[in-house]
Amino acid sequence: MGLNRNSIAFYYGPGQLIRLAAFDRVVLQPGHFGSEDLAWLRQRGTLTLAYLSLGQDAGEPMPWHTDLDNPEWGTRFVDVANPAWIARCVAAVRANLAAGFAGVFLDTLDRPLDTESENAKMLSLVRSVREAAGSAYLLANRGFSLFPELAGLVQGMVFESFSTTWTLDDLYCTVLPRDVLEHNSRIANALASFGIERYALDYAYSRQQLSFARARARLHGMSWSASNRSLTMLPDDLAFGNQTATSLDA
Repeated sequence: MGLNRNSIAFYYGPGQLIRLAAFDRVVLQPGHFGSEDLAWLRQRGTLTLAYLSLGQDAGEPMPWHTDLDNPEWGTRFVDVANPAWIARCVAAVRANLAAGFAGVFLDTLDRPLDTESENAKMLSLVRSVREAAGSAYLLANRGFSLFPELAGLVQGMVFESFSTTWTLDDLYCTVLPRDVLEHNSRIANALASFGIERYALDYAYSRQQLSFARARARLHGMSWSASNRSLTMLPDDLAFGNQTATSLDA
């Protein structure tokens, strides 16, 4: 599965600059790449996006933390309306753009309580981020309950775990159940009407899973990428990697 332009990679590890330059867009952890690295990728036509979590935070307890945690990632859900959290997110956007990133990847948009009030708070935070980013590229991860308003604030969206997903064991991935696949297809078809770029991010190791997920994304008009749970592997790594993933049964 050779790489090509008009593609995207999600990579949270260090290094791999030459391989990253094969992609149109790459989502990176800011602390792993300096301004010279970003400039090198930009000169080769690769648009770099800095990872930014809007709805969850790790580390020591902070005033914006809520009582709800996400044990799968060791994070806390945050009060996205907290002024200090908003200021922190805005500052991160400005710092990453000043460092040479071309845009920002907005993660953890989904909330434990999918209510109108919570959605309004998250949309307000995204608007603050958009204002700080100016015309820079913003890519949103999921956040389906925030549409259609979200479509007017970002240039692209990612459908994470569209066909396959990770498990808590980083060496094991699984195809989603048939009813979830059908539900995701309905969402993908609805998202197609908003006129923004659409990407699918799946998690897979076996060749069967990779082929299935890639073909299904393309069937729904989405560019596609895949990685492992910790997003430290590029798509080409997976095709030749661990073969203990579940067999295709969808």
